[in-house]
Amino acid sequence: MKAVVLAGGKGERMYPVSHTQAKEMIRFCGKPLISYHLDELKEAGIKEIILVINPEKKEEIESYFKKSYNGMKVNIVVQEEPFGPADAIYQTKKFFSKGDYMVVKYGDSFSDIPALKLLIENFKKSKGCDAFITLKKVEDVTRYGIVKFDSKKNIIDIVEKPKSEKEAPSNMAFMGCFILNSDLFFKAFEEVGEDDIEAREETHCMKYIFQNSKKVGSWIFDGKSIDVGRPWNILEANELFLKKNKRKIDSTAKIHESAMIIGNVHIGKNTVVYENAVIKGPCWIGDNCIIGTNTLLRNSTHVDNGAVVGSYCELKNAFLMQDTEIGHFSYIGDSVIGRKCKIGARFISANRRLDRKTIKMIIQGQLKDTGLDFFGCVMGDNVALGVGVVTNPGRLIGPNCVIGPGVVLYKNIPKDTVVGLVQNLDFREVEKNDKDNSF
Repeated sequence: MKAVVLAGGKGERMYPVSHTQAKEMIRFCGKPLISYHLDELKEAGIKEIILVINPEKKEEIESYFKKSYNGMKVNIVVQEEPFGPADAIYQTKKFFSKGDYMVVKYGDSFSDIPALKLLIENFKKSKGCDAFITLKKVEDVTRYGIVKFDSKKNIIDIVEKPKSEKEAPSNMAFMGCFILNSDLFFKAFEEVGEDDIEAREETHCMKYIFQNSKKVGSWIFDGKSIDVGRPWNILEANELFLKKNKRKIDSTAKIHESAMIIGNVHIGKNTVVYENAVIKGPCWIGDNCIIGTNTLLRNSTHVDNGAVVGSYCELKNAFLMQDTEIGHFSYIGDSVIGRKCKIGARFISANRRLDRKTIKMIIQGQLKDTGLDFFGCVMGDNVALGVGVVTNPGRLIGPNCVIGPGVVLYKNIPKDTVVGLVQNLDFREVEKNDKDNSF
């Protein structure tokens, strides 16, 4: 059996983070998201992987995997046009021989249980299945593809996003983690989608497979899963990763005796933690970082390799990427900060609305409700902020922006933008006995 990992999407809803890196390559606890899937596949006995990517990600992903990973062979297939997941799977046809099975996984999703391993283990226990899928019981059937069973509980069909509960054939949703007979899938695609772009959605092929299979097996997923498709999902995924995190402080780290390290905290190689700093787990701090005097890190904060957090700062549920620098006296709450950002002193990421309503963001021109009571800002790579910048809740700052001192960002800032504060200053000479010379 070979594995197909789908990473062909452009990640446009993940802007600005995805503008300069593939969302599947965002690092959590020291390694890219997609590598966790490959580790799980390795543990399940898979020896060969096919990664399906889009052209923009080719150089980044190829340079990381270099045709192998952890003893597994890695093949990279470029999906030249974004024709959907079914087309992406079809692009892997040359890697499969007659009768081969494939395990398929989306590269931007993550769960708190080893779903891939459990899927493969349950499939091996089954007999005679052309397809073996993952199901999850859901309350809102309108958001998912819902499967239909016959009187013997065999899966025979799928209904994509029913308009109401009455139209839904069950409350069991099809999840993007499944095993297929490759011959049957390629036949399904050629029957329903090869000449019709609109029919290249995954559910069209699955409908054909369900209706033409000798047997479709399934297992019930009862964990928590997150699709890392929007910026705030980074914080949700990070929380899941950190729940698995164990306390580890590298022997080369330099922790001042007055610093307090509480709970499950990871501190990497050559990291320095200065006087009276407090780190309350779960938190993850990478290699070669600096945590300044009297600084507080708490509530699932993630600080990647080479990052610097100045003195008298507070980071709460903050996700800092590699080589970013935070100036002293700053507060960063419930925010995502890209790579190589330079943030001046006294930066504040406001993370709650005055009316206490949930935070909304503009994603691809549309206002979206995050459903979160607390959410700060999302910053792309290589952003520079002057002293005293404030961001309103839910604001996006594109990569390579420069924001001058004292600016309050009340709206999203496009990439490659310079923003400065215009001031009206009053200059005059000080006269003798002038009682009004202090403003």
